[in-house]
Amino acid sequence: MNLKDCVSKHKKASELLTDKEDLFGDGKIEYLNEQVIFWEYPDGDYKIPCKSMLDRLVIDHEKKVIKLIDVKTTSSIGDFKAHFEHFKYHRQLAYYWMAIYHEMHLKMPNIGNYKKETYIVALQTKELPECKVFTISETSLAEGLSEIEELMTQISWHYQNDSWEYSKEYYESDGAEQLN
Repeated sequence: MNLKDCVSKHKKASELLTDKEDLFGDGKIEYLNEQVIFWEYPDGDYKIPCKSMLDRLVIDHEKKVIKLIDVKTTSSIGDFKAHFEHFKYHRQLAYYWMAIYHEMHLKMPNIGNYKKETYIVALQTKELPECKVFTISETSLAEGLSEIEELMTQISWHYQNDSWEYSKEYYESDGAEQLN
């Protein structure tokens, strides 16, 4: 209950996590929670099966804005930047955007005309509850996308060769791997 109160009192968290009443029922704003998207990552002729579960997606058709909102809990909100880097949340959010574009391009052919906004709502669960909202930059998402593309190339190799015990480098070398 304390976290719920904390979120409701935070102006940005409350805005992002609360559905606004649709007085006219015109569907100009879509609120999607825990949205599961199954999709395929194209790697040449090979398609890698993927799954994403978005905490929240808000699509405002009138303002042409798509908001991706991810909720994270932490024991110490003061350390959240370190958690962001350690757990590579930029990569996770870039992956979610890939899923969104894959899913939406048929339903919304003009999705490229929509502005995209990416947020993390961080909730401190220990001691005093606290809530902070962070925006994620396009630069950070681009870095995450680059990392995903590299990882998908490796995963594709493993799928195509059905070799999963070791890295690609192991299989293509004498068995010794480079420590970076």
